[in-house]
Amino acid sequence: MFASSSGNSLPRNRLLAYQPIVSSEAKPGPLHHNTKGQAPSGRNVGKLAGLLKMPPDVFREIVSDLHPMDILHLARTSLNIRAILMSRDSAHIWATARSVVGMPECPPDLSEPQYASLMFERTCFACGSTRAMRRSAQLKVRFCGSCWKENVKTSHELGAALMPKFSPKDYVLDLLPSSDDVYVVASRLSRCSFYKPEYDAVLKHYGELKESGRLLSLLAFKKERQEFVRQCFEFGRDVDSWWRVYSAKRSAENEKVREHKNEDKQERKNFVHAKLIEAGYAAEDFPVSNSEWEKTVTKRVKLTDKYWSSKMLPRLKVMIEAEQARKEEIKRKERLHQRYLEFAKIYISRGVHENEPEEGPFMMPSYGIFKNDPRVQALLMEDDCRVPFTEERYEPIEDLIAEGAIRYNICARQDLARMHGLYVLHRGDEEETDEFIIKPFLARATTVFHLNSSAAPSCLSYQTLTEIFHLSLVYWMPEVGDPPPWRAVTLDITPDILAGKITRELLRVAGASEVSTWEQMERICGSKLVCTCRKPHFQQPVEITTLIKHIRHERTWESLSEAERWGDEGREDGSDSHIDHAVSEIHNFVKVLPEGMSVDAFMRTQPPLLGGTVGNLNRVHHRSPMMSLILGLIDPPVEEKMFVCAHCGSTMTKEFLVWHMNAKHDKVARQSDVLFWTFSPEILRRALDRLDYADEDDLEDDTGLLIESIINGDESS
Repeated sequence: MFASSSGNSLPRNRLLAYQPIVSSEAKPGPLHHNTKGQAPSGRNVGKLAGLLKMPPDVFREIVSDLHPMDILHLARTSLNIRAILMSRDSAHIWATARSVVGMPECPPDLSEPQYASLMFERTCFACGSTRAMRRSAQLKVRFCGSCWKENVKTSHELGAALMPKFSPKDYVLDLLPSSDDVYVVASRLSRCSFYKPEYDAVLKHYGELKESGRLLSLLAFKKERQEFVRQCFEFGRDVDSWWRVYSAKRSAENEKVREHKNEDKQERKNFVHAKLIEAGYAAEDFPVSNSEWEKTVTKRVKLTDKYWSSKMLPRLKVMIEAEQARKEEIKRKERLHQRYLEFAKIYISRGVHENEPEEGPFMMPSYGIFKNDPRVQALLMEDDCRVPFTEERYEPIEDLIAEGAIRYNICARQDLARMHGLYVLHRGDEEETDEFIIKPFLARATTVFHLNSSAAPSCLSYQTLTEIFHLSLVYWMPEVGDPPPWRAVTLDITPDILAGKITRELLRVAGASEVSTWEQMERICGSKLVCTCRKPHFQQPVEITTLIKHIRHERTWESLSEAERWGDEGREDGSDSHIDHAVSEIHNFVKVLPEGMSVDAFMRTQPPLLGGTVGNLNRVHHRSPMMSLILGLIDPPVEEKMFVCAHCGSTMTKEFLVWHMNAKHDKVARQSDVLFWTFSPEILRRALDRLDYADEDDLEDDTGLLIESIINGDESS
């Protein structure tokens, strides 16, 4: 393998000495068909025969001015030309061609054709694929992606084979060039990669010399390989520097060629456009951003009168007519959109108010629901959408609008009733079923809904729901697309089961029927029901809806688990929460206010709270004393502090402490029930703005750094 008597010299030809491994995943290039015995065919047959008749010196002089890649292609045209270019006498041809492009000298372990192929071709050295993009000047190889993985390995992958046989002092990898572009001790860098066949050969030869005890030969071999590695890195740096300059030069040349081609194309296009204008076409009729049009008008064919009249003009006529039809369709859609807007304006101004009945809640659907009706379509499409939609043209379809709105509301009420479990078998007139069964059911005070997209999403009656959708659906714009059917809209609506249960219990307390309507409930219960929980700032009597929301809010708090109240910190202190607003116990804490008695007088007749005292709250420490120091709020007034319950983690002001302990924990309030105090959101926000902090977490991070610097004796802190 190493061609000297001492066994220490470099291989004569690198690629022949180290055969690359073909990956099983590689996709080899196309195979050439065997044409032996077949007659040559094609218009270029015999064109290169004249080259062989030239004197050899003249032939070599001509070829030496070619690009190295052109010489490679020429050598593959015939066996005779290949024999000439691959002979030793033609070495100066390749050297002259290299000097033309400024390439570094050819390394001794590559032939000139191999060097040219390495630099300019994209042929994989292993499988022959023509998509080999991975090249290493240091390793002097080019592979496709799969063959690169098979032939080029990292030092970490190769190092495992060294451990059983060699000691760490045997840096065999230092005797190999790596793909890294820096000359370092390659074996100590896991990111360096090596040519596996060369590694196997060097490792084998190194092991043979070491086992045979030929120390002088081993030292000579190591010295020779180290010098070879240095030369490889120098060659790699020279190639990389040359390639950057060469690539920039080629890019500039290619850019000039592209600019010249674009100028020729534009000149050709202007000439064709001028002939079309002479033929009676307008410039605005020509297609824009049409690849077929660009290809036709810039085709590099001699534009004779015969070619123009028989081939090019008929093709361009077809494309111009298609472009005119496309633009006319765009204009028609714009006119149709304008008709939609005119129809919507009249629909909103007339249809909503004139078609809404007086007997109860009613929702007007979006005007987009009617746009596909044949009668509406006929009005919108008249004279290809050129006739404006006026008040007079709206009158013939008023009955259609009224009928459609009624059908829309029937469908909507059916779906809303199904949400609350009312399923009706239609055995007669659907309108009678809607009038005598569904409408009374939806009018009940216990039939309430939850709407996620509303600002006040809970405890919505059917009346309130119709008012919300009355506004949202009627302004549905046509460019959004077809409006959704009612069933799709109701995906955002859910039955408010908890509010319905609370309403039912309040009706029982007031002695009213469970099937009472909202109007009846407000008349019977309005400002007559009082919650005896004594929550501060909850002024009574209140409207029935406000009372329902109050009970719902307190019940929602009580249903939270300890982890939900405390967050990730959690707290287990053995205390239980007291449910003082249970729905099933509403009759115990909601009372009917006697006629002529004030709320204060009535509350004095009710059992008092457990009471208690929280003592001197100024002794309660802050959650983060250092942060309060940084904020400049060491001891704000007690009224501005927020106190944290030691049992559930709730945050409240001083005036809520006693009520919270009595109502939510069923215990007498003590100072030990307060865990720590923190700032109210308003005070904290003002302090953070003053110190230019986005949130409290950023302040805590800086506070920790400050404490650490103080401990370390940094006087500047």
